[in-house]
Amino acid sequence: MFSRRIQQRVRHLIMQLMQPLARLGVTPNTLTIIGLLLSILTAAVIAQGFLVVGGLLVLFAGIFDMFDGAVARVRNAATTFGAFFDSTFDRYSESIIFLGLLLYALQHPSLHDVLWPVANEQIWMITLIYVAMVGSLMVSYTKARAEGLGLECKTGVLARPERVVILTIGLLFGLSIWALVILAVFFSCDCNRTYGFCMAYDASVCKE
Repeated sequence: MFSRRIQQRVRHLIMQLMQPLARLGVTPNTLTIIGLLLSILTAAVIAQGFLVVGGLLVLFAGIFDMFDGAVARVRNAATTFGAFFDSTFDRYSESIIFLGLLLYALQHPSLHDVLWPVANEQIWMITLIYVAMVGSLMVSYTKARAEGLGLECKTGVLARPERVVILTIGLLFGLSIWALVILAVFFSCDCNRTYGFCMAYDASVCKE
């Protein structure tokens, strides 16, 4: 959703900021592990009901997630294992934050987000957390599976930065259930787009 130009500028800025850290000998994998620990802290804060602080931590954790890749590029130390390690820990980090939201929802049966029009909001929120978490994992799986079959799959709508921004806004402004609705819908769209992409590719191969 963010333009490629914006993403490139942000990556360049992060790389400039990470140069001193890279010279100190900090490895990308160390930053990946710290990022996971930061996500655990964020989930714990959200579970305790400190949603505004949790929103700020989600944003910081999302920015921090770019540090390991930037250090790898600055040190010219990017490896296949490092990319796999980072991607795997990203899935854990995202799932852990959803767990924090789930624990928060379970402790607050009288949930009431701004403008939510339906009764039994706690059940709705728990359901949306589940759908969003499964959707997040399925988007990564379907993309990885398609690429494992030799397809270049770049059909996603919501990359991790966009998901971080949506969840942050939801937590900061008392709209977390609406943020989950958006994530759940777009995750489903992404999976369907990947499926459609694979079907179109198969159809084009059959015609040749």
